[in-house]
Amino acid sequence: MLHVASIALVNAFWMCEAAARAGDSPASQAASAPSDAPDVELPTDPDELLLKGYYERAAEAYARQAETPARKLPATIGLARCKLRVGAYDEAAELLNQAEALVATKASENKRTNRVSAEWHTTLAETLAAHGKYDDALTHLRAALELDRTAYTARTRLGEMLEMLGRRDEAIEVYRFYDELLVQRVPETAEQVTAAAVGFYRFTVLTRHPNLNDRTDHVLHELLQQAYERLDRAYWPARIAAADLLAAKFNFSEEHGAVNDYKAALRINTNLPEAHVGLGKIALDGWDFEEAERRAKLALDINPNYVPALDLRAALKLQERRYAEAIATAEKALAINPNDLYALGLAAAAHLCRPEDAAPEGVQDGRPAQDPSAALRRRAEALNPCSAIFHAIVADTLGGLRQYQASEAEYLRAIECEPTDPNPRCELGMMYMQWGREDKARAALEAAWALDEYNQRTKNTLDLLDLLEGFASHETPHFIVRYDKNTDSVLAEYFGQYLEQIYSDVTADYDTPLDEKTVIEIFPTHRQFGVRITGKPWIHTVGACTGRVIALDSPRRHPQLQGPYNFARVLRHEFTHTVTLAATHNRIAHWFTEGLAVYQENSPRSFDWAQLLAEAARRNELFTLESLDWGFSRPRKPTDRQMAYAQSEWMCEYIVERYGFDTINKLLAAFRNGQSQKGVFTSVLGIAPEVFDAEFREWARNQVKAWGFPLDPPEDPIKLRALALIDSSNAGLLGRLATAEYDADEHERALDAARKALAIDAEQPQALRVLVKLLEIALSNPEISAAARAAAEEEAMPLCERLMKADPASWAGPRVAGTIALRRGDYPKAEACFTTLKRLCPLDTTSFRGLAAIYLQRGNSDAALPDLLQAAHSEEHDADIPLNVARIYDRQGKLPDARHWYRQAIYIDPFALAPHEGLA
Repeated sequence: MLHVASIALVNAFWMCEAAARAGDSPASQAASAPSDAPDVELPTDPDELLLKGYYERAAEAYARQAETPARKLPATIGLARCKLRVGAYDEAAELLNQAEALVATKASENKRTNRVSAEWHTTLAETLAAHGKYDDALTHLRAALELDRTAYTARTRLGEMLEMLGRRDEAIEVYRFYDELLVQRVPETAEQVTAAAVGFYRFTVLTRHPNLNDRTDHVLHELLQQAYERLDRAYWPARIAAADLLAAKFNFSEEHGAVNDYKAALRINTNLPEAHVGLGKIALDGWDFEEAERRAKLALDINPNYVPALDLRAALKLQERRYAEAIATAEKALAINPNDLYALGLAAAAHLCRPEDAAPEGVQDGRPAQDPSAALRRRAEALNPCSAIFHAIVADTLGGLRQYQASEAEYLRAIECEPTDPNPRCELGMMYMQWGREDKARAALEAAWALDEYNQRTKNTLDLLDLLEGFASHETPHFIVRYDKNTDSVLAEYFGQYLEQIYSDVTADYDTPLDEKTVIEIFPTHRQFGVRITGKPWIHTVGACTGRVIALDSPRRHPQLQGPYNFARVLRHEFTHTVTLAATHNRIAHWFTEGLAVYQENSPRSFDWAQLLAEAARRNELFTLESLDWGFSRPRKPTDRQMAYAQSEWMCEYIVERYGFDTINKLLAAFRNGQSQKGVFTSVLGIAPEVFDAEFREWARNQVKAWGFPLDPPEDPIKLRALALIDSSNAGLLGRLATAEYDADEHERALDAARKALAIDAEQPQALRVLVKLLEIALSNPEISAAARAAAEEEAMPLCERLMKADPASWAGPRVAGTIALRRGDYPKAEACFTTLKRLCPLDTTSFRGLAAIYLQRGNSDAALPDLLQAAHSEEHDADIPLNVARIYDRQGKLPDARHWYRQAIYIDPFALAPHEGLA
């Protein structure tokens, strides 16, 4: 994010200049409160009403003032500012234009009238800038300064607009005024101090002042903080200015960072679109897409024509890879301001990402003359021949798609356009980290740090590079394993051996040998792993691939780690990403690379995933090809991300079964050639994505049926509630209601309906099934007390017995009863239940684990072996299962089998001593 202040901030200055004007204001009788404002006594001064966000009431008061000839011009300016705050730009311009003759009359009468006339020019400049008429806006800003040298807001806006248009030297000269002013004195009003602080900071940055850090401190603490704490606590633009400055440095802290200041501004005035957009940008940076969308909507509810809010929404759609929606939203912004460089950059980036907009091979520079992204680039260059904003947006987007070379070129151009801005250098360094070019990353990040030692993301990544430089390396023919020798040296050789074992298999499957060695980096803390991947200290997974580089959490047990996991499965998964990304020049659809990575794990589908998939098929809630990527990037439900992984693999399984594995490589080749997903499916499979979705859904339902899951759709609980009121003694109806409430996650209602049904018919199967499932959920809570557990078990056991008789095909009864019996040491009962469960639902590994535990407890390891093997194939976190398998084979003298399973135990818990001893 480049620190060229948005129009929003300076709009705030202009709007608040009215509060500095002298003159009495007639009391307004009422005021329209800002959204969610408390019920308090409202001010009567229209300037104060405007400052606090009561725009409609302020407008009414200004309109009444305008009826007095002596007050007509300042009141008209105030009224126009009210219109600007709610996006009525044309109305504001009309009001100001009608007052032009009055301005000409007032000019040069005296100092005070000059000041009012300067305010007219400044406000008109805002209306012109809102529609992208920058040359006219510049003219009026200069006119304002000719009339009033203390029109600091006009001066700051003039400098910012010149910066935006690439007229850097002119901007420096405009800002130089503040460098000279603040040596002599500090302005007296909060509005003047805020404008001076922003201008002084920009002068410091643009001139590469050697005391940048001290001056940044001065701006934040001695100017802006003084403005909003000492001069005027209600002057929220000072808070916005501080927040914008901190946000540009990635200081998003709730206590002392940008979030704190944005929220402080909203506590003064709840109708601040600039604060909502600022918070929305922070949310988007943290991948909180729901919050980013919410903030964009809040801003647009206040001002439907607020271009920065539309830019935020377009950036959100772009990050979600909803390119058509990003383009449409950016075009909405451009319909309001056709010269908004952010919107031009966002639209151009979105077009670059759309395969259907790609140039045919052989076209000069890879893009045709009629290419929409090229047309948008020309529009941006007409405004600013070297716009750092435009190039940085395009670079960010291309980097996110792992188009690293193209991204590098755009970042370098952004740096060339604005050499004083550290953020393009920082983001270039982050991109080099993803690319695996740590030497280039350090150079870019150190250059960014030299420009700005406040940037938190730069600091995080430089600290990480220092850590990486201290890592030890273990090199094999195709891999470089990097690790902290003080904590993770035991991992290196195992990682290298395993990766070499799988290299030929994975690269051969996709016919893609790799030109460079793949780098594996093992991080001693999850925070460092998060910084490595995103520049931020948290990421939701334990492994990630950015192409040539695979980063992982160490699988140690430690408070700063997520604990042991099957590192062999994770390595195979992430290396598959490396190969499929290489096979497609990083153009593979997200769902497809994830699906193939899971497919390559060569592990049985977990029962949890089978349940997720079955329930989605039952409810007709499977993702489509179009929506599947959104399950990863913008999950709507807690289970959506896991569902996206599971369904992506399921789709790959379907493609292989229906069309053969060779089709996978044909699909990869089509993606590599730059085809859209629709084009890929049409050209390779001969069907449109919508047809594929329909055929896949039918196949999926047949799969679910073969697994033994029900496919009848959930019933409507509201309808059943109404029926139950009429026929409250119908146990079957109440059982259906209990099931419907359970399906709707209304567990309290489900419990109530189930108990009522069982009070009428103690053998009602649906009610029994629901009640047993609810008790199972309660028993699985790790925080349940001993007394509560005992009570739940006492209730559950007879219910399970009745359920097994009333519905012999139900899995819930034997699973819950077997688990309780095993915990109580009732092995005959547990064995009978788990044997039944294994017959009814072989996908559920509860039976295998339970039976193996019983046989091992009895000392019959040979009997336990088949069940242990079934459980071990799907186990990711429990090293004891493969360890027991290895020991059994060891005792049987089957040493190759024992060796294999000792290694499997090490793959899950490499820091446990026993499997190493057994393997040795």
